[in-house]
Amino acid sequence: MNNCALSLFFLSLQAGVFGDIKGLMLQRHSYSFFYVIMAMILTFLGLAIVGYFFIPPLIRWLKNQHFSHLIAPAAIIIMLLFFGIAELVGGIAGITGAYLAGFFYRMGDTACKAEKVLSPFVNAILLPLFLGSIGLQINVSLLGGHEWGVVVLLLIIAIFSKLIACWLATMLSNISRRKGSHRWSWLETYLFGSAMVTRGEVGLVIATILYGSQLILPQQYIIAVVVIVLSTIAAPIMLAVGFAQLDIVSVEGMDEVFALNIGMFPTIGTTQMFNIIIGRIEESGMFKTSIQFSDGRKIVNIEGQDVKIILCPDEGILFKGDHNKINEILKMVKNAVIFDVERLSVS
Repeated sequence: MNNCALSLFFLSLQAGVFGDIKGLMLQRHSYSFFYVIMAMILTFLGLAIVGYFFIPPLIRWLKNQHFSHLIAPAAIIIMLLFFGIAELVGGIAGITGAYLAGFFYRMGDTACKAEKVLSPFVNAILLPLFLGSIGLQINVSLLGGHEWGVVVLLLIIAIFSKLIACWLATMLSNISRRKGSHRWSWLETYLFGSAMVTRGEVGLVIATILYGSQLILPQQYIIAVVVIVLSTIAAPIMLAVGFAQLDIVSVEGMDEVFALNIGMFPTIGTTQMFNIIIGRIEESGMFKTSIQFSDGRKIVNIEGQDVKIILCPDEGILFKGDHNKINEILKMVKNAVIFDVERLSVS
């Protein structure tokens, strides 16, 4: 390419038409740049449009046709398809296409069936392989005192940048909220920021791509990985401190929170009953749920309803939150169970 440009330069000097050749080259480069940008934009918009208008209806069709067992396999196919199109057609990072597929898939898969099927496979096989492959490329002995100083500096920036950003977000949220509505406390802001510190998976992907393309030095790659790993270790420690403080702060208001323990279910099985309750809530379409694990307990938050349903191995199933909402949920689940049990009869 350099030889071609140099030849054109000398030919243009000899012909006395350097300005024209230069204009043509600039137009060609401008066209190429314009083509690349337009390809990226059109591919992104195309994937977004297809995802919005195609994926949710597809999932609803699978549910209506009683093909729910195909929701997870369809998710794999669609995500790989979006990944390939983004990478090969638009020149966009494949993870962007996969993200779009997952984003629109979640709009239709309200019960998170694909996530429940794929998460164990990803966490047990794919994620360890990915992290292990990165670990095999790391030689920490290449880092000297100067590099470790850079690691410490970047770690501090990684932590405080997330805390400051979350503080700004919660501050703006508090300003825009109506009077009487929930406002973020400083402790909730700290927990929010601490949870964001460990968001380094995409950073690992980008660092690995740059290192594989020889755009960064081995020392720079090691620094990036070490900072990501240390921030991942720091986040649980910060969260533990925050939750410990939260327990202390919330002691005064514990009497105001309604709690109900419906105990164990030896016949049906406590875990099975818990799954029945959560499944009925999700199938109703009235509530959205999020799941977290803490100290061996499975906690399901009913978003926007101030209700938590907790599966505790030693105590059974616990409900915490708004009394009326809990009563409404229990009635809904009870009616659904009674309807199914009444069919257990011989005519």
